[in-house]
Amino acid sequence: MNIILHIGPPKTGSTTLQSFLNSAQQELSNDGILYPSKGRSEAGVAYHIELLERDARSRRIASKHGPDFAHHLLAWALAGTVQNISADSCWAEVINEIESVHPKMVIISSESFARLSEEQLQKLKAMLKDYAVKVLIYFRNPFNWLLSRYNQIVKKGRYHRSFRAFMQEQSFHYISYEHLMKRCVSIFGQKNVELRLFDKIKRHDTLVNDLIHMLDLDATKYGKYITSEKQNVSLASDIMNMLRYLNFIQHYFTPQSMHPTHIKRIRNRIIKKHKVYKRLNKIGKPLFDKAIYNKKDLKIYSTITEAWLPEFLRNYLSPDDWDYYKPVAFNQEK
Repeated sequence: MNIILHIGPPKTGSTTLQSFLNSAQQELSNDGILYPSKGRSEAGVAYHIELLERDARSRRIASKHGPDFAHHLLAWALAGTVQNISADSCWAEVINEIESVHPKMVIISSESFARLSEEQLQKLKAMLKDYAVKVLIYFRNPFNWLLSRYNQIVKKGRYHRSFRAFMQEQSFHYISYEHLMKRCVSIFGQKNVELRLFDKIKRHDTLVNDLIHMLDLDATKYGKYITSEKQNVSLASDIMNMLRYLNFIQHYFTPQSMHPTHIKRIRNRIIKKHKVYKRLNKIGKPLFDKAIYNKKDLKIYSTITEAWLPEFLRNYLSPDDWDYYKPVAFNQEK
């Protein structure tokens, strides 16, 4: 029996694919493909997850509430970051579901698998020793990846510095394609690791259509399960700059009397371009109407990636596809 282990990584359209797989779960089952119900967080249950912040320099406990349409619980359990749930019991439930259904193929999906160590991946392989496992990884233009990650943490109120500072601080410690591929290839074997080119797919098609084609499914049956792929839309530069300043104020100057929900409400109104956005834009347009990055930032990016990206492209991509991974984002800034 074949298992496709989709491991993301983050910011490569995983939410879109997982949403489709969850919606089409019954249709997939009719075609002999199991997208397991086990291994996902359940409705009404809070899971206390230990999160690493800034590359393990600090930790915090967060509550994740179900239900979920991805198998994050399986990855969290392997990483040992979810309280009161063991990896053995969590994976046993999934394997029992697989054995009770006997499908032709199984798809397990979570971008959190990409954060697992070599030792944790070895344990995962041992748990699935009775199955033929293919690891599915989506490779995104690293510059676009950084922009998307930066957009996400600014939008959520967790960062207030410039994109340049973010690049220099974070670089690719959050997720390193080079290290990820080496780990997966060394454990599962190169023939069992498939690298899909996110930017090439998005240039010509959609991620979901590409997955349907890869699984050799009848596209006409699955059209009704396909929704917009704009799950995590990048924000315009003026909105990003407004949020950055709001995050700065919240971090350094917010009085204790102001409840976090007030800040969240302001943030949402800026994102949705309500009155507060229009007022800020009118007052501080020159301040907010600045590009997120410029030519100097592209040079810094090239310096950061020159140690690993050229070799990565040579090792894993056809020369015909290298142009998709030049340090230029699709949505060019000023």
